[in-house]
Amino acid sequence: MRNLERRGVALLEIVVALVLVSITGLGLVVLVQQTMKSLQDVQRVERETTAASSTLERLTLLGADALDARQGTSRVGTLDVRVARVDAKLYGVAVSDTLTDHVIVYTVLYRPER
Repeated sequence: MRNLERRGVALLEIVVALVLVSITGLGLVVLVQQTMKSLQDVQRVERETTAASSTLERLTLLGADALDARQGTSRVGTLDVRVARVDAKLYGVAVSDTLTDHVIVYTVLYRPER
């Protein structure tokens, strides 16, 4: 009778071990999925920031006359560019996402009097 009891206890231990391994495995799968989603989000933000920075860099090369001509909002690819004269010598330039209207990069440019 002792041998049957031991077999029953051993079977119970195996079942408990399998349940614990299954729970741990499920937790790892969820962790990997969340990590992959986070990585995709970071890559998307990096692409947006790179595109916005490149657009802003091109605008920083413009003189006061060209910035005056670009005042207002214009679309450049998938981005909105807003140029506003802040002062006689200062221009605010914002590059934002067209869908969310979220400003990705912003700067103020100094252009001396002509």
